[in-house]
Amino acid sequence: MKIKKEISLSILGIFFLGMGLFSISLAIIQGEMDIIFWFCYIGWSIIGYGILTRNSFLIISQLNILTIPTIIWNIDFFYYLFTKKILFGITSYFFSRTDILANLVSIQHIYSLPLAFFSIYLIKTKRKDFFKLSLIQIFIIFILSKLLTQKINNVNCVFKSCMNLGLEIKDPIYSLIWFISYIIMIIITNFIIIKINLCKAR
Repeated sequence: MKIKKEISLSILGIFFLGMGLFSISLAIIQGEMDIIFWFCYIGWSIIGYGILTRNSFLIISQLNILTIPTIIWNIDFFYYLFTKKILFGITSYFFSRTDILANLVSIQHIYSLPLAFFSIYLIKTKRKDFFKLSLIQIFIIFILSKLLTQKINNVNCVFKSCMNLGLEIKDPIYSLIWFISYIIMIIITNFIIIKINLCKAR
């Protein structure tokens, strides 16, 4: 049983790390340097490394950041897929572009969360302070996204909302809302993971 668990974790780790590195490499090859700063590109790579090193702290710190935004992405994706109508407008790009490799990268939003949560179920941990790294990371990535990416690409939604809300909120109010929103999502996710004892060492 232990051998099967270790093999499963190694496969998952290689998969996530490979997915993250492939996404980053594709962006570089296609000359889209800005998008390598997306949380998901960075997060899946870190999750892969975390699984390979059996470091649940790294894995959950990324899930704190990625879980709720990924769920929202999936809701928007499947809503359009089945109704052909726009809900939030987050995934409209997927259905309008013809780049198969880029869409292959985007589709990871559908299956990545279950696999990542399964990995922390296997690894376990006694820690509860995963949110600390999550908060530090969103601050660093926000600054890098603001300084090093173009406004038109709106990486990590740092310049404006990625949802079509019909509202235009300018800085510094928007940046404040961005931070408050991410802090709330991180705290909620961290709390739920601990509360359901998904990763609790026994």
